[in-house]
Parts: sequence; structure tokens; C-alpha cells
Amino acid sequence: MMIDDGMIREWPRRFATAWRFLTIIPLGPEADLSPERLGKSMAMFPAVGLVLGLILVGLHALLGYVFPTLLVDLSVISSLILMTGGLHLDGFADSIDGLAGGRNREEILEIMRDSRVGVIGVIALILLIFFKVVSLDQCPERWKPGLLLCMPCMGRWSMLQMSAFSRYAREGEGTGRAFADFSGRPEYLVGFVFTSAAVIPALGLKGLLILGLIGLTTYLTTRFFEARLGGVTGDTHGFTGELSEALFLLLGAAVL
Repeated sequence: MMIDDGMIREWPRRFATAWRFLTIIPLGPEADLSPERLGKSMAMFPAVGLVLGLILVGLHALLGYVFPTLLVDLSVISSLILMTGGLHLDGFADSIDGLAGGRNREEILEIMRDSRVGVIGVIALILLIFFKVVSLDQCPERWKPGLLLCMPCMGRWSMLQMSAFSRYAREGEGTGRAFADFSGRPEYLVGFVFTSAAVIPALGLKGLLILGLIGLTTYLTTRFFEARLGGVTGDTHGFTGELSEALFLLLGAAVL
């Protein structure tokens, strides 16, 4: 679990790799993504989330001078989707489709592999976005900057946790295999430090409670997918990230 000097020197490169994977915003020249490089970049997923959160905080402040609260909240959630290209929403919808339509492990994985989104997946996406917007709208206004800063970080930390403590469900290669094979406890520790360093100053001790609840939910979600699929996939990472963001906003509305 130790963080060595070599890992620290690699942080900027791993951040750039994670940024290019998680967002559609250009950052430097494209580089070859080996499975190991992609997997180890997960240590920087929460850091990428923090930068995205800073952008959301700025947008919320600027739009708040012009538009009503609900419209600002909708715009901020929509901006995060645009910046990430809806990457994790795709995994969320595929996971819902697979769980709803598959009777066994093989059927679930086959449905999840299909690039088309089914009716259940579309409905789930609409409800998810609606849930996020309403939850954010119900959060106390004074806490919204802290919540927006930490929300993308929390979602990406939960994906890191899933990778670090699980195995890949499919045979053969895939993005999920790179994450499961090359992100482990050292990467998780780095991500946890970044996440805690954001959550505690921004939200105080109640934020630490929310962090613990998100961690517990991610643990249970990981165990669920391991029981149903024999492991996790790239789609289940997207599902977990989106679920964690929605739960984070719900807990913010309930606890803060």
C-alpha cells in the first residue's frame, strides 16, 4: 500500500491519461494507451473529478447571476454530461438493460455488450438525470459549491474502488480488464487521499460520513456484480460512478 517516489513522478502523466479517457476536452498530444498505463491512471480519476468539479462550481456561480436556481442546476448537470461525452451514462444504461433482460450471467454480459440502448435503459437514464437535478436543487444553497466540487470526484473514486478490489468478468481483453488488472491498492490509496482532501474541507465531518456511505455502497455494488457476473466490466464501472454521484447528491440534500 506504500506510495513510492516512482509513482509520484508518474502522477502528471497518469493524470493526462485519465483526463483524455474521462473527458472530451483536449489535453496535450495523444499517447498510446497500453492496458497497464490506462489501468494505473485510475489513481488520478478522483483528481480529474476535482478539476471537473471546479469547472462546475464556476459555471454554477456564473449562471446563478442570470438564471433561476432550478435552471442553473439543470445546466450544471448537463455540462458534466457534455464534458465527459456521456461516457458513464452509457455504462449505466447498458448495465440496467443487462440486469433487466438477462436471465443468467451469459445473457446479461451479452446484452451489456450490445451498443444499442433498450427501452429500460433509456427510462433509467431519464430518471437518473432527473434524480440528480432534483437532488441538487434540494441541497442547501450554501453547500452547493462544495457538493459540485466533490460530486465528480466521488463518482470516479467509486469506480477506482470497484477496480481495486474486484476481478474482470469477461474472457479476453477489454477496458474493464485493464482497470481490474492494473489498478490495485496503491492506486486506491492515492485516489482516496485526493478524495478525502476535497471532501473534508468542502463539507466537513458530514462530508466524511457521506464518503463512508458511498464507499459502503460501492462495496455492496461490487459484491452484487461479482455474484451476478463473476466480476466487473467497463459498463459496471460506469453504473457505479453514476450511482455514486446520484447518491452523493441525495445524501447532500438529506444530511447537510
